[in-house]
Amino acid sequence: MIKEYFFTGKTTEQALEKATLELNISEDEITYEIDQMPVKGFLGIGGNAAKIKVTVDDGIKETSTPKEVVLAPKANEKATKKVSTKKAEVKKEVSSNIETDVNNIDLEDLVSHINELLTLMKATNSKVVAKVVENEIHVNITGSDAGLLIGKHGETLDAISYYTNLYLNRKTNSRIRLILDIEDYRLNRKIALEALAKKMANSVVTNNRNVTLEPMQPYERRIIHTALEGFEGITTYSVGNDPYRKIVIAVKKNK
Repeated sequence: MIKEYFFTGKTTEQALEKATLELNISEDEITYEIDQMPVKGFLGIGGNAAKIKVTVDDGIKETSTPKEVVLAPKANEKATKKVSTKKAEVKKEVSSNIETDVNNIDLEDLVSHINELLTLMKATNSKVVAKVVENEIHVNITGSDAGLLIGKHGETLDAISYYTNLYLNRKTNSRIRLILDIEDYRLNRKIALEALAKKMANSVVTNNRNVTLEPMQPYERRIIHTALEGFEGITTYSVGNDPYRKIVIAVKKNK
């Protein structure tokens, strides 16, 4: 059965994060459409919170006759196996559709679209390269205008990613994952955040005192949480509301 939900956030990524948390599912299990532009649009455009419509297939087939879903005791094992097979077939079909849609994306047209965006920003000294990597589209931008395109705390980079995602959503019905980076900013940021996480975690253990980090974007908070999974003696959690949501690295209390 197809169900629809609406989520809002400062950015599309934040709205998507809320969807995965509240619905308790992974990003791979949902499809979303952008229903409303974010508050701070690219180049000052927009004046509303980002709003997305999330579509979820719970794998339950609608039926008008309840008897069809009532199983006799002796048929339970057989019927369960049949349902499980159908779910597997659905997931396989979705995966196949994503692969097909990714391969059908015109990468030259995508690069041209991004170049037009960069021209509007007067960032003409930039080179855009796009390629498909394991059913994802990876875009890397290099050049002397990198600082301008990244922006403070990566805000301009996030805006470029948002508009590129918007372009992809209009080209296909599948939710294609886009990885857009500029001069390896996200990669270097990931390495720096992982180092910071471990340094602060060691400080928490040594001083037996909690540490609160600076506000971060959702994807940056996920890097911190992931880096400290299994770190002995500490636990991590987020506090506050976006865009000021922070991670707390806390002393793990023994039960």
